[in-house]
Amino acid sequence: MQWSDIADYETDKQYDVIVMGDVLEHVTEPVRVLKKVKQMLKEQGVLWISTPNYNSAYARMERFSHCMWHALNHYTYVSFESLNQLLQDMGMEVIHYDMSTRYVGSMELFVKRRVE
Repeated sequence: MQWSDIADYETDKQYDVIVMGDVLEHVTEPVRVLKKVKQMLKEQGVLWISTPNYNSAYARMERFSHCMWHALNHYTYVSFESLNQLLQDMGMEVIHYDMSTRYVGSMELFVKRRVE
């Protein structure tokens, strides 16, 4: 197990599983981070992402209040559609998507490299 800033983490190793639990919303360069994660993922590996879904019903209701959607340390706001498109453009595919059971308005995705 490693805990590190992914942007600073250097390795030639590849991993079976990479967990990004409530990480993506806190990074300023999500494309760079996801490219690095893809590079570190084994061919048959799985990436698990949990992040707020900015297009959820909860987010739409709370958009103008001072809740987690306006947190000062949230830099990246994604919907399932925008994140799915980004992952597809990077050669990855969502193999399972669901609403989070931990946080209202968040989503959880299992992602793998697309077989080409």
